[in-house]
Amino acid sequence: VKNLVSFIAPDFFGNPATGNYFGQAFYDNFCLFVGTGTLLLIFYSLFFIRKNYSILFWWFLVVFSFLLIFKNPIGIFLEKLLFLSGGVSARAIVILDFSLALLSAYGLDRFIKSGQSDRKKIIFAIITVGFFFLICALTAVELESIQQTVAVRNLILPLLIYFFCSLVLLAAMKFQRNCWLRCALLFLISFQLMYSAKKYLPFSKQELLFPKT
Repeated sequence: VKNLVSFIAPDFFGNPATGNYFGQAFYDNFCLFVGTGTLLLIFYSLFFIRKNYSILFWWFLVVFSFLLIFKNPIGIFLEKLLFLSGGVSARAIVILDFSLALLSAYGLDRFIKSGQSDRKKIIFAIITVGFFFLICALTAVELESIQQTVAVRNLILPLLIYFFCSLVLLAAMKFQRNCWLRCALLFLISFQLMYSAKKYLPFSKQELLFPKT
């Protein structure tokens, strides 16, 4: 359950690429990160479940994937029913991440079409994600000194992205016709995701992947 922190900060428990990972099991099996700015759009989409049944379907898949990921009676029953007991249950995260990606797309689409009336909904999403940052800070306090340094340092970038994405969303509500603000939001989200991907994926040496024979 503590790995849920990676929703906010993917490297809260360190990263294998930098040799300071102290989280549970494998990084790639337990990292849930979809982007800090993306989370704002995901929680924003909650308000439109009744108006769009596609959003309801993807939120249902989010709940379903959580049942598969965590050990619980329903999840164990589903594993046996779907013949999944031989695999790693955490890999159901791929369903979770895909569902969240689509929910953020619905959230963005709704945000582009919305007017001033949705300001309270955006503020709700900002406060909700801010609450999760508070949980991360409280979790960091309980860590040992060296681990705490790693966790706090790796909270800085997500916090900055959260701050700027929140500002862009609020500004875009006021200046609705400003296309540059929407582009700025997409840039911030893409930058953070690309940064995390490039940090983790290419750390193996080339000669290990293509050895001379």
